[in-house]
Amino acid sequence: MGATMRALPGGSLLTAASFLEGTMGDALFGYDMVLQVTQNEINSQFSRLMQQGYIRSLLKTNGLATAGGAFGGGEMTLTSYMRGYIAAPSVAQPMVILASGDNPQQCLFQFALQSQPLTQTVMEQLGFTQAQVDAAFASPQPGPDNSQYGLLVNHEDIAFGSNGEAQTLPNQTVYYWLKRTSVTVGTTTTYSNYLVPALFYMSGGLYPTLVDLSGLPLRFTVNLDSIPTTPQGIAELVDKGIMPPQVLDTINGSGFNSAYFSLKQLFLNFDTTDFTQWSTTAPPTSTAVTGASINTASNTFSVSTTTLAQLVADPGFLTEVSVALQYAFGVGATYDGNPASTPYIIGVSVTSSNPAQTDPDSTPLLVPTSVGFSSLRNNADSGLSVLNYQVMGGGNVNPIQPAPSVGTNFVASNDYSGELLFSEDVFFRPELFNPLVQALTSVHAPPASWRQNGMTFTYQTSYEWLVRSTPPPDNRLKTGTYMKVTQKESPNYTIAVSGNTVNVSGSLSITQKLAATLEVLSIEIPLVWSVTCQTSFSQALTLAVGGNGYDLVVNHSQATFSKPVNGPLESNNWEAGLSSFVVQTAWAIIDQLFPTSKLIQELNPARYTVDVVHAQINNTFNKLNSQLNKGLTGGATGNFISPTGAVFLLNAPRFNDALALQMDVTYGV
Repeated sequence: MGATMRALPGGSLLTAASFLEGTMGDALFGYDMVLQVTQNEINSQFSRLMQQGYIRSLLKTNGLATAGGAFGGGEMTLTSYMRGYIAAPSVAQPMVILASGDNPQQCLFQFALQSQPLTQTVMEQLGFTQAQVDAAFASPQPGPDNSQYGLLVNHEDIAFGSNGEAQTLPNQTVYYWLKRTSVTVGTTTTYSNYLVPALFYMSGGLYPTLVDLSGLPLRFTVNLDSIPTTPQGIAELVDKGIMPPQVLDTINGSGFNSAYFSLKQLFLNFDTTDFTQWSTTAPPTSTAVTGASINTASNTFSVSTTTLAQLVADPGFLTEVSVALQYAFGVGATYDGNPASTPYIIGVSVTSSNPAQTDPDSTPLLVPTSVGFSSLRNNADSGLSVLNYQVMGGGNVNPIQPAPSVGTNFVASNDYSGELLFSEDVFFRPELFNPLVQALTSVHAPPASWRQNGMTFTYQTSYEWLVRSTPPPDNRLKTGTYMKVTQKESPNYTIAVSGNTVNVSGSLSITQKLAATLEVLSIEIPLVWSVTCQTSFSQALTLAVGGNGYDLVVNHSQATFSKPVNGPLESNNWEAGLSSFVVQTAWAIIDQLFPTSKLIQELNPARYTVDVVHAQINNTFNKLNSQLNKGLTGGATGNFISPTGAVFLLNAPRFNDALALQMDVTYGV
């Protein structure tokens, strides 16, 4: 999908793993990347979809049966129906409740109906007129708080399917329960009319019943499901008016190419729901329910109250609520057989089907190639329960099989839409730790052994290597003895990770030594000169988010080095035990072969420290800065599209205690 579909670029993977002691466990349960979206964010997205009209708030269901029963051969009749408007979800009354049971791929779907002002738009949706509204209050019944109840009689054509063919049941009587309130100021009275959400059903008595469902939460279990899709499939949902065109705009605007990328739609699959297993959270014995008994002969009604406990003891009520739910969210009058043709879409994810083509410069593990999902509950705050997008890269599969659900909730507050994490083995080690180790490790050092204590890594060792060796400058040196220059290095380095900062510091002691063997009067004299230099340095890498809000950037400070200064030229005590004549003769030869000026030129660890050690460290940090600031996370943000068409912005990048790169994410509005 062009630039926005790029995943994190990377280098070699885990080059330091073989020599690291005390490593931590896998915090992301084997996944390369995890995006956690909160329950509050999902409900906020659904609320916006309802406000924009993509999720229709009008619930208009019909229950049909054949007169005379299955063997009666009678005509189809309207036996029950529900009319009302769904309240928009909120933090207090969520529509989607994640991880409500033992199955992490299920959720609870919950809604409540609310009284709806009878605006002109609402009356047009319901199919009646102001004259009918006025007629409904010709013989009103008293309601609460000085309001009045009215009964509106409408006649509607009911569509249904029979033997695979569209049918219509014409001119059916449908009763609407209305409420009227009034406000009087002086001599002026203003009336407001409302639709009372109600279920009409045959309660087993002489007359059918309308039950006021205002504020009664209804819930049932729904499977979270995903299905492959295409831009054409998204376009069809847009054409049906159940998906905002912004989703398609986001996909097309990113240069989506179906040859290299795949789309997957995550949604609530009502097709697999058992609607007979609905429930309510209202207290049965203390919740009062208002009902109206309808005299269909005279089109009059009488109002009474009961408790929810008594109502749910009525098998007819339980059955007809199930029928209404099935009609509204399951088969319905417009169901097309495609379970993904639903406005209850949680998001669209994008994966690469060819990382070598889509991200040739990236480490394959950093290119999302598969996305699974699960949910995880927050027991302290249900709104911070999360939907997990569980991502693998480079065509790999989770090494833990069967693949687990992510069992850690990384969301700490409701300030953001969720959290985005890259595992330690995908980001920290290949992108930061391994290059730093390579920069700090001399080619002459033995295999390194870094020790880890929490988020701090230390490296301390000592080794010696041959710089050069030369033949004897003349025959006064012992035959076959070479003049050797060696270098001993003693590094002591620390890489300390804290939040969004990686601090690199350390000290290095270098001793250069020249050794030769002088032969004087058949006496072999070992000569050793050495110079020692010490240096220290510090450097910091800081994670931040670029100005566009989509890309992680890594800033680095100017490396600070202590000025390396050579110590005094030191020599061994070669004169010990020799006669004064031998010593004098030896000094005459030494002054000729190894004058002090030559020794100072030969032994200069300070120059080596600046030219090699400092340069190598500086070059590595400059290279890291260049490599890491190339649209690192643009692919991650662009690969997860909200149901309103937005992609998320990044905030506060940092390393958590398990060294996973973690960022707060906020979906655009």
